[in-house]
Amino acid sequence: MNRKNWILIALASLVALAYIFLKIYATPEMLINDLMEGTKEEFEKMAEEFNQRASLDQERLEEFYKRADINLEHGIDYIDSILEYDNKLRKSDKSHLNIITGEALYDNGFHKEALQRFENPKFNSVSPRLLADKAGSYSKLGDFKTAISLLNQAANINHSFKWHKGNVFEMSNELEKAKKEYFELYQKDTTHYKYCLERINELESDNPELLENIIFRNRDSRIYIYLESEKEGESVMDIGKIKFKKK
Repeated sequence: MNRKNWILIALASLVALAYIFLKIYATPEMLINDLMEGTKEEFEKMAEEFNQRASLDQERLEEFYKRADINLEHGIDYIDSILEYDNKLRKSDKSHLNIITGEALYDNGFHKEALQRFENPKFNSVSPRLLADKAGSYSKLGDFKTAISLLNQAANINHSFKWHKGNVFEMSNELEKAKKEYFELYQKDTTHYKYCLERINELESDNPELLENIIFRNRDSRIYIYLESEKEGESVMDIGKIKFKKK
């Protein structure tokens, strides 16, 4: 018998012995518990690292808003210093901080400056939120065509951005197009998107009051995400959970 056959026999014997051991001594519960225990440990490590970043992100954003409420320029300088000197920031973190700064500029009427932020390729990666932010600036600068083009891209990813398209069509006095966008979104969920019906009713009134800018619903809400490991005494199948902290 050659060496190759001996190796195959040895491997087969090891597999057989392992099977017999598990068959006799290990129950399915034991196997699941061992698996879940290892998974929980990995989740705890991941949660600790994730929460450290989330906590730092929350501290920085709260500090930015506090400074910006007193002096917008000071708030922006604070974010810019982080973007320039924190080498540990991931691209997504940089993009988020830059978008927040641009939105603050937009909300304070600095639409050109906000657009410069939103279009800075050094920090930003494409997302529906960023596309809508750009559209907001373009629409305030009178470029409705570009705004709609950007919102078409956003709505293809998330249909909620049809609301923003309707807003821009109102701004450009294209009311039938605005109503069409609102109605299509309203049909997707008549409870969640009931505010679309309110706009349709307004546009169909005798003297409709048209929007002069995009209404960014819930953009002022600050929600932070944390991970929480399972607590002692919970089900063996529980690994952990996601927690949302709203400001």
